[in-house]
Amino acid sequence: MVIPTQGTPQSVQAAWTQAVRDKPDAVIASGFPRSVFAKQLGQLMDMNIPVVESSTDDTAGDGISMLIDGPDVVAIEGKLMASWVTSDSNGQADTVYFDLPTYGILKPVASTFRSEYEKWCSGCGYDKVDVPISSIGKDMPDRVVSYLRSHPKVTHVAFSLALMNVGVPAALRAAGLQNKVHTVVNVGEATNYEYIHSGQTQAAIAFNHIEIAWAQADGLARHFTGQSMKVTQDAKLPFMVITKDNLISTKTQFPLVEDYQAQFKKLWGKS
Repeated sequence: MVIPTQGTPQSVQAAWTQAVRDKPDAVIASGFPRSVFAKQLGQLMDMNIPVVESSTDDTAGDGISMLIDGPDVVAIEGKLMASWVTSDSNGQADTVYFDLPTYGILKPVASTFRSEYEKWCSGCGYDKVDVPISSIGKDMPDRVVSYLRSHPKVTHVAFSLALMNVGVPAALRAAGLQNKVHTVVNVGEATNYEYIHSGQTQAAIAFNHIEIAWAQADGLARHFTGQSMKVTQDAKLPFMVITKDNLISTKTQFPLVEDYQAQFKKLWGKS
């Protein structure tokens, strides 16, 4: 069963309340910290229902049975973006980084981007702009255009989440700025891959959407057969820099490891 949310704390809590009511064998979730659903997490723990989390700034334990792609892992996304900007600019970039402070899991991405960027692109310009989540799908394009108009030296724009870039290319064209900057986004999705295909956005960091689902299944299989889930939690899942030259697909989700199914089946003794 899939329980959708609208991303608000209220809707997330409602989804977790539904999960408690349904009494499933296990719960898989991502993106929101335990502080949002602490009460429900405690109830699930009392019922001995394992909870698998991903892409949050939590740690495993106290009700969270396994955490994949936590803050110590996703920091590599910032490193990959910084590497791409440095290479794309030949070490002569002036970059603005748009961030969503609402999502704690994105903090290590932003901090790693800055530290690696300042190391590799010494002397390059840098600024960070925090925006509210409510700007996505609304005034985000206007915010970008306004910033670029008031900071004409900027050469590169980085987004901590690809959805922030939706609508931005059209706004840049309307403002006559489409050829002024190169853009990289984190956690690429279908719209941004279409932008890359058409040359409106230059790069994206692809997330392990497919592989992580199989890893979650692997962890739960270990749990239900009396094995430790830590083996799965400690496994390194892939991330990838996507450009027009190596664009795999314009779908939001696609595998980054071509033979991932065969590798998991071999691990499970099913090959």
